[in-house]
Amino acid sequence: MGWSIIWLTVIIFSLIIELVTLDFIAIFFGLGAFLAYIFTLLKVNYDIQIFIFIITSLLSILGFRKFLLQYVHFKRKDKLVKTIKNKKGIAVNSFVNGKGSIRINGLRWNAISIEEICFGDKVIVIDNDDLTLLVKKNEE
Repeated sequence: MGWSIIWLTVIIFSLIIELVTLDFIAIFFGLGAFLAYIFTLLKVNYDIQIFIFIITSLLSILGFRKFLLQYVHFKRKDKLVKTIKNKKGIAVNSFVNGKGSIRINGLRWNAISIEEICFGDKVIVIDNDDLTLLVKKNEE
């Protein structure tokens, strides 16, 4: 009965940590713990349960994390793009040929500008083309 409690505890803590951080790491440990818990119910040796937990967690992180991060990040930006006009940000690199990146509220965006924008310049969004923002220097 001890291993059941351990796996359930790992599942619960993984879910809580994932809800707080949204890093898509803890959730995969929760998945590994869930499979290990199932093997506990089947009365499988604890060595095999630990092996299942480790392999499932690592393979799911390596196989699915990048996809989930891109999917969630895109969906989040897609919702934000509707309200992005007039938002202020900062250039995270110097623009080359009018193209560069900015950061607004912790999110990195592709941006274009007809003005020369250097690393660290404050900018303001004047328009967008899907997920690419048209920005100008913020003189404030």
